[in-house]
Amino acid sequence: MKIATLLIITVLTLHSVLAISTDLKMSYSPGETIITEISGNILEPLLTSNVNLYRDYIEQPLEFDIKKLDNRYFIWMTAPKFENTYTLVIKDIVTTTSGKVEKIDFMQNFSVSGSLVDYSIKPGLIFTSKDFEITAILNEDKEKEISLDFSNQGNFTLHPGSNTIKLSISEIKETSFTRINIGRYSVPAFIIKDSEPYVKTLPSIRFFPRIISSITTSEQNNSYPLSLINEGGDDLENISLQYNKDLFKISPEILSIKANETVSSNLTLQRTSANITEKVIASSGEYEVILSVEINFTDKLSEIKTPYLEKGYEETQGYTCRQLNGTFCGPSEICEAKTITSRDDPNCCVIGCSLEEKSSGLSWISYLLLAILLIIIIFVFIKYKKSKRMKTPLEQKISKKI
Repeated sequence: MKIATLLIITVLTLHSVLAISTDLKMSYSPGETIITEISGNILEPLLTSNVNLYRDYIEQPLEFDIKKLDNRYFIWMTAPKFENTYTLVIKDIVTTTSGKVEKIDFMQNFSVSGSLVDYSIKPGLIFTSKDFEITAILNEDKEKEISLDFSNQGNFTLHPGSNTIKLSISEIKETSFTRINIGRYSVPAFIIKDSEPYVKTLPSIRFFPRIISSITTSEQNNSYPLSLINEGGDDLENISLQYNKDLFKISPEILSIKANETVSSNLTLQRTSANITEKVIASSGEYEVILSVEINFTDKLSEIKTPYLEKGYEETQGYTCRQLNGTFCGPSEICEAKTITSRDDPNCCVIGCSLEEKSSGLSWISYLLLAILLIIIIFVFIKYKKSKRMKTPLEQKISKKI
C-alpha cells in the first residue's frame, strides 16, 4: 500500500514539475527560515490556503506566507525543529501544460537535519508602502553581528532571543522590487512609493476576462464577449491579435486603444467538433498580454456554464489593491474584514488593518495534553473499579478466619 502511494505521489510530482518549479533547497537546518520562489505560468492567484506541509502524509503546523511580488510568487516559512523529511504541497495551481490549461498540485521534498540554526528571521518576504520591521531570533547565548544591506544601513548586532530590526524606506526613490540581505538570508521585497502610481510598474494592458472558461453545447450560438483594457498612460497603436482563426473569430478587430480606455469585442466559435484549449495574444510594441480560452462541449444542459458571464461575477484580481482602495496588512496586523484577491496582493484588505490580538484561549497542543490526561484518568479509574470487585464466597470465608 505504501509503495502504491509513493508511486502515485512520484507521478503527480513529475507531472507538476513540467509546469511549476521552485528553488527550494534539498536540506535545511532545524528552525531555519526558508525562502523560495515559485516559477511557472501561474494563471490564477495563489493564497495561503493553497499551501500545506506534510511529514509521513500527516499535515504539519506551519508558520509561513505566500505573496506575489513584481509578478513573481514567493513563499517563506520556518523550517520544523524536528529532523525528518518533509513535503511542501501547493494545491490547485492553475497553469499550462503543453499549452493546455490545467489545475495541478505541486509537491517537493526537502529534509531538515543537523543542529538548531544559529538565527532565523520573520517574515521572509516584504510587501509594503511604509517603514517596516523584521524580527530576528538568535538561538545562541552570545551576541552575534550580522550584515544588513538595505538603504545604506550597516551591520546589526543580535542579542540572544528575539530582536527587532527596524527598516526605513525613506531612501527608496521609486516603486521597485529589491532584495534585502540580512545575514544569511536574502529577503524579496516589493516597496511602493506613494509619489509614483503603482499601476505603472505593471503591464499596461490586460484582457477581461483573463480566462474564457466555458462548458457549452455545439447547438448554441457560442459567442463570448471580451474586453481589452489599457491601464497605462500611453495610447497603444498597431495592436496585433494572434489566435487560431480556424477555430474562432474575434470581431470587431482591436487595432488600437487609448490610455485608460476599454475596447470591447466578441470571440465567436467557427468550429465546434472538439474541445478547445487555445490562446489569444495581443501585442503592441513591448506590451503583450495573453487570454486563455478553454471551451468544452457537453450534451447535458445541466452542465452548461460560463462563470465570467454569471451574475455577481467579480474579477478583483484584475485590479491592484490600491485601485480597490485597499491596503496590505503587516505581519503583526489583521484585516478587519474578509480579504480579497487583487492583481498585486492575494490578501488585499479593503476595510482596514488593526493590531492582531493574541488569543488567550488554549492552543491545540494544550487541548491534546488535556485529552491525554483525561484518557489516563479514565484508564486508572477503570483499573481501580476492577480491583474493588465483589469478593467470592471463598475469599469472604478466608477473610473472616483472618
